[in-house]
Amino acid sequence: MAILAESQKELKRWMGVCLLMLAVASFPDLVLRAQMMSRKPIVEVIPILRLVISRTHIGHVWFLRICLIAGIGTLWFAIKDQPRRYLLLTIEMAAAMLLLTLTLSGHSADQGNVSWIVLFDWLHIFVISVWLGGLPNLLGLTLRTVGTQDKNTRIQLVTDILNRFSSFAYLCVVLLVTSGTYLSFSRLRALSNLFGSPYGLTLVFKITFFILVLTLGALIRYYVRPSFQRLAGQAAPESRFSGIVRKFISRLGGRPGSTDNIFLRSGFRSEQMARIHLKLLISVQCLIAIIILGIATLLTQTSPPMPENTLQEHSMHMNHTGM
Repeated sequence: MAILAESQKELKRWMGVCLLMLAVASFPDLVLRAQMMSRKPIVEVIPILRLVISRTHIGHVWFLRICLIAGIGTLWFAIKDQPRRYLLLTIEMAAAMLLLTLTLSGHSADQGNVSWIVLFDWLHIFVISVWLGGLPNLLGLTLRTVGTQDKNTRIQLVTDILNRFSSFAYLCVVLLVTSGTYLSFSRLRALSNLFGSPYGLTLVFKITFFILVLTLGALIRYYVRPSFQRLAGQAAPESRFSGIVRKFISRLGGRPGSTDNIFLRSGFRSEQMARIHLKLLISVQCLIAIIILGIATLLTQTSPPMPENTLQEHSMHMNHTGM
């Protein structure tokens, strides 16, 4: 129970910092969006922010976001000791609505329209948030708290945590690939736009870094996790993919039969070595996740390619108005 109390304490601090950063970042986001809509210098945008909030779709969504952040923070810090299930459920629903505000202010609903693409966009943001958002929690809170326990308890706890998180991450990847594929085809409309438009090229960079995160996740799932399972005395399920990963890793140790090659092929025999590599892999994943979120932010500021008929209508309108 002591380790659970310590984990909850650390999580409450981390949640408070994240909510504060989110609230602070929301204000420059509003200013930039108002500047993009009005085409005025930023210094001239500040006086009209009240009108933007009260009379525009972006402003309404922004105000809802601030209310949700304040509500989540109030409920979260009202929790004492063991939180009640209904209170956690309320916070989770509010957090899901908070992520929905990102979709409602993005390309999927920038005109206030709601369609299937909005649902898939929300699902995509929700899944990537809970998966990549869980990595810093896993690294900075769980592993650090577990590190204060004795060796046997530590191995058992890390193994159980990895088993649960690995299954959760696997489901997230399936949902991300499904929703991401749908959104990409909906916005690009043609495969040629993937490399023939600024939006498509930005998306390519995002996919590239996403593949890197998946590769590191595969190393954890199929190499580091089985090592902890063996150290904990659990059966490490063997699969064709895990054999490929272990064979690839063992090549880093040189020729077959060498000491390093045998060591890498058999996995980590030292709990300390396995834990160091686990922290290293998750740390790199966190750094790449920051890059992915940065690219995702850039995507929201980049217009998807327009259909040809829309371009023709836009060109005819420009010619008719003499612009």
